[in-house]
Amino acid sequence: MDSTQVTPSWHAGESGKGFAVVATEVKELAKQTAVATADIRRSIETVQSASKEAVSSIDAISRNINGMNETAAKIAAAIEEQSISTRSMADHMSSASSSVTTVAGSVRNSAQASIQITRSITEVNRVARGNADGAVQFVDAGKRLQLISEELDSLIAQFDV
Repeated sequence: MDSTQVTPSWHAGESGKGFAVVATEVKELAKQTAVATADIRRSIETVQSASKEAVSSIDAISRNINGMNETAAKIAAAIEEQSISTRSMADHMSSASSSVTTVAGSVRNSAQASIQITRSITEVNRVARGNADGAVQFVDAGKRLQLISEELDSLIAQFDV
């Protein structure tokens, strides 16, 4: 026999041991990756659930704000009508013109306050819609993270554990 073709038995044994150690390490890493992936998946599901709840809450808030806007607009219209009526009465009642003028000024102040309240409510509504948009983006990011996690699971499944 040619000595170049014969592998000493101690050399093959050492290689086998080294391979077994590496295989054991690969299995352990695969197990750790699977556990980490499951943890990530649970985290994503929690974030998605919280995001859905936030979107639902923001939608409810937005509906309430819209209702308040409508009510404020009705109040402003009613106050404006009251102001017109008050001015008309002032034109017809010269003996009470001083009192009517004071009342009309108060009504105008109330109308201005209502208009400012309406503007404030509109701004809150705008901010709430922005928050709703952010929550939708957050949900989308969670879905993308879920897809990545599923791809990672697919890749891990390719290893023979």
